Amino acid sequence: MKYFFLLLLFLSSFYYSQSEILDKYPPGVSFYEKGELNFLKELQDAAKENDIKSCDKKTDFYKLSWIVYPDKTIKFIKDPDTVSVGKSKCAYDFAKKTFKYLKDWNPVIINGKSYAALVQYEIYPSDILAFKISDNLTPDFKQAEYPGGYKRFHSDIERIIQNTMSKYRINLNNETVNVSFKISKEGYMKDIKFSPNIPFRTIDDLLLDFKKLTKWKPGTRNGVAVETSYNMPMTFVY
Repeated sequence: MKYFFLLLLFLSSFYYSQSEILDKYPPGVSFYEKGELNFLKELQDAAKENDIKSCDKKTDFYKLSWIVYPDKTIKFIKDPDTVSVGKSKCAYDFAKKTFKYLKDWNPVIINGKSYAALVQYEIYPSDILAFKISDNLTPDFKQAEYPGGYKRFHSDIERIIQNTMSKYRINLNNETVNVSFKISKEGYMKDIKFSPNIPFRTIDDLLLDFKKLTKWKPGTRNGVAVETSYNMPMTFVY
């Protein structure tokens, strides 16, 4: 009976501890002291100081999951998808080797109580080693640039939309058309979407012409190319 009671006590404490683990960090709270940029800088320093190499492919990455505990220790969560680990083994190994040198984990504190919390982060070894991070951790973000500037791009897509609408005899006078898209790390437009007042039958033509536009200079974050998002409303007046 005593053994059974101790087992119940152990199980209850186990489930209680599990319920104390938050599935993510609250908005505005970083999992690392001084923020994400400090996390990346210390990863970079650890790799350089301990001669931990990057991957052969710049695109190699691994989405790592770990728990930060109130005592500032961490524990990796085993990925059940062994195939995924195998495909990203280089990035996975890079993370495992560098993380052991990191100490400044930041547990969640709510109303004076500390909680363990889950963190998920995509580790790109080549990007981490390429970041140019100043000692004062000042972020340096630059938007993607279209050859000729924003006004030239606005003019180019306005021309494309006007020509396509004229082809289908569609009048957009005094209507606002919204175009959203992303610029990839390689400088190409992707995920292009139009507002509902653009008829569905014209979209294939528009997308074909958009793909003919000049390649962008991609946006950068601390010297490393990043994907950027744009939203562009245009009002047509004839």
